[in-house]
Amino acid sequence: KAGLSHRHQWPDNSYKAGVRRFLQLVPVAPGMEGVDHGKRARDYWSNHWQGTSFMAIGVRDRVPGEAPMEHLRSMINHCPEPLKLKDAGHFVQEYGGCIAETALQHFGIDQ
Repeated sequence: KAGLSHRHQWPDNSYKAGVRRFLQLVPVAPGMEGVDHGKRARDYWSNHWQGTSFMAIGVRDRVPGEAPMEHLRSMINHCPEPLKLKDAGHFVQEYGGCIAETALQHFGIDQ
């Protein structure tokens, strides 16, 4: 099966409190704890990474979304165009078979 057809149903918005709080914890401002780790990681992936990369993006992902993922891809040295899953949201692993097959082909691994 290409993907899951179910949608998560939550009784009310109070069940989404963790998701709302998570976004406040992502270190994006200069004084936030963890920003220096992110800067070092970006430097590594942009300037030192020499390996082979593979990225899959869920086009329906609203957090972070396709545009920020494309921006992230642009920071990864030699990262090719991503596999874009038009029906996938944030959890692209729900489309595991398709992703695994494409990744194996990308890395030149016989199935």
